This record gives sequence, C-alpha cells and structure tokens, in this order.
Amino acid sequence: MADYVTSLIDITGAPARLADFQATHLANGTFDFNTVHPMPPELEIESSSAVETGYAALYGDWREEVGRWMFKEPAKEFGFPFPLESREQVIRCLESFDCADMYLVPARAYHENVQNYGHGDWYGWCTEHWGTKWNASDVRLLVADEHISLSFVSAGSYPKPILKTLSLSYPELMFHVRYYDEHFRWARDFVLTKGKETQKQKRPPRDVAAEVEAFRGAQQTG
Repeated sequence: MADYVTSLIDITGAPARLADFQATHLANGTFDFNTVHPMPPELEIESSSAVETGYAALYGDWREEVGRWMFKEPAKEFGFPFPLESREQVIRCLESFDCADMYLVPARAYHENVQNYGHGDWYGWCTEHWGTKWNASDVRLLVADEHISLSFVSAGSYPKPILKTLSLSYPELMFHVRYYDEHFRWARDFVLTKGKETQKQKRPPRDVAAEVEAFRGAQQTG
C-alpha cells in the first residue's frame, strides 16, 4: 500500500451543474470528504492501546489482558490470582486505577459506535466510506465555466467510494481521473461517468505523475 496518493480530477459538464458541484463540495477552495459521506462525530475516538485494553476487558477477549504487569499489584490487593482468571477481575483491577476513565470511557463509546455505525472509531469508518483513513489534504483547485480541475493528496489509497458517489450524484458530469502513488509503483488514468469506469488507459506511473504535478505546480505558482 502506498504511503500517499496524489489525484487529479478534471470535471466537465454543464455550467449550472458544475456550479452546484462547486458550491456543495468545494466551499472556500478546499475539498472535504465529509461533504460526500459525513463522518458521525461520535467516531472521533483516539485509537490507542488503552482503548483496546478497556474494550477487551468490557466486551472483547478479556483473556488477552489477564497477564498485564499493571494488574499485578491490584490483583494482590484484591486477593486475586495473577494472571487474573475472569472478566470481572480484569474490570475490577482496571476500575481501581486513578486513570480508569482513560480505559473504560472510550471503550464504552467504542462499543456504542459499533452498535450504531458498524465501526468503533474513525479509522474503520473512514476506510470503508472514504476508501482512505484521512481526509483530503494539500488541495489544488482550478474553476472555469465548463471545467473544474481538482487535485488533492490522500493517505494510503485513492478514495474510490468518494469519487464513485460523486459520479452517481452528478450523472451529467464527466470525471477524468488520474492518480499515482508517491513511489511511482502504480498509477491509473480513466473516465468516471455515472459511477462506471470507462476509457481506461495503461500508462507508466511517472507519465501520469508528470501530468498531475504539472497541474499542481501551476496552481501553486499561479
């Protein structure tokens, strides 16, 4: 998987539809995936080992936690065997810490998010709904009456669900997509219309990258 992927999307069509696209998705000269698939704010939970420990203790495989060194002292105080022998003992030891909320509060929120959204935190949700773990960054934009050029950087992969949804939402518009990974291992060049990929071209990654970066450089200096 690439570390970063740089995309260039040339969008053509009727001026009225392009204006609607710009107003909805390119406000203030940027591009926010939330305008396409809004992420529920409840998913803004930090991914950390503390949350994983709390979740395992409350809902997951508590056996993975029984031998943690931090439980040795509270186990002794409570008269529990060490390693611990039950979920109840793991939870009791966690609750005894001054920092118990660091483990248990986000773990409970994580569990509720799984029930409501299918994912406990932002990472899994973004990967499914955006196709990449973070929002678009380093956005470059050129707007004309019958043409919009949009370039951005995404983490790890091209945001396929985002562009497919946009194409389905604006069936009158044509999206010419080019993107490449930062190590020039692969690239793609195709047209997206009504959610379908057409006019696919097999091209060397460095050739695609040169076109993408020529646009980005012009917008940076222009």
